[in-house]
Amino acid sequence: MKMKFAAVASICVLAVLCSSASVIFASDSDADAAVYDGYYKEQLTPEQVKIYDAIAALAPSAAIGGNETDGYYLTVTGTGLSTDVKDIERAWFATKLEASEASNWAFWAWNTSGVKATFSEITSSGFRIGIDAAFKDGFADKVTAVTNAVNAAAEKITGDSDSKKVKSINSILTGKGYGYVDSNESHVFANTVYAFAAPESDTCYMTSFAYSAVFKALCTKAGVASIQVYGFFGDQSKIFAWNEVLVEDKVYGVDCATNATSKNKEQWLCAGAYTAVDGNAYSKVHIAFPYSVASGLTSQFSVDRINNEGYSWPADNSLIAKITEYAPWILVGIICIVMAVALVYMAKRGD
Repeated sequence: MKMKFAAVASICVLAVLCSSASVIFASDSDADAAVYDGYYKEQLTPEQVKIYDAIAALAPSAAIGGNETDGYYLTVTGTGLSTDVKDIERAWFATKLEASEASNWAFWAWNTSGVKATFSEITSSGFRIGIDAAFKDGFADKVTAVTNAVNAAAEKITGDSDSKKVKSINSILTGKGYGYVDSNESHVFANTVYAFAAPESDTCYMTSFAYSAVFKALCTKAGVASIQVYGFFGDQSKIFAWNEVLVEDKVYGVDCATNATSKNKEQWLCAGAYTAVDGNAYSKVHIAFPYSVASGLTSQFSVDRINNEGYSWPADNSLIAKITEYAPWILVGIICIVMAVALVYMAKRGD
């Protein structure tokens, strides 16, 4: 009987030990299944994916139609495409959010207003995407200019971990040579990823839309999982863009545009949902919209839940750091081991 009691007690102790170990070694991820490659495309319907692929198939050398009076456009062609304008808008928006070198930066999806393009001549075999006059000349040259600018900036990224690379990218974009602007009134390309390469002045002026696109581009170059997020900033009267990054299996928010205007350039760097600045939590003033009433654009994209706590700087994943973090659980484990040994000893004595 005493031996049975000791065996049961030992099993209970072992269970506690296993649970302690799982806490120490398991990833307490808020987004274990988060995959950011094709993140928005994967949320499209099959009909919308066909439109997305047709848009992405456009080459930088694609002919631009129209004129100054009637407006300029690019023609997208395909087979059996949906004629629902909402499907086209959603597929186009996904292309915009996925802008990367692989898709030639999705120049056909960008207009200088920064939010929504116009669509016309819609049939099952194609449609037209309106583009601003600023993009009517030298389209391929602009693609090359952005690629070169991103590659040059990517060479400045430092760090041997994702967290350090994110910190480095934020430092680059909030440093000398880059400036935040609310609109593109004085800088025609400020809402677009081309702002990063446009030779308008010695300073690269970008709105939040351009900041988020360039941040994502540099993260891609550095091998860091990142997406753009569109939504409302502050009192929800301002459409804004920022990023989410996946670092050590947790999702954090990064707002380079706001960081660039602050004395503290890292105030919203790998921020958690409750990271506060001037009394405002990150999640309170960065609200991703499922659809934008202001622009009339139906997006209905979901984004991952941001980790509650912001990332701790500097990054320290050493064994000593782990032991310090999980000291209480380690202590419980040691006590359990002592109890197990004592119970086995008592059982052998027949006490």
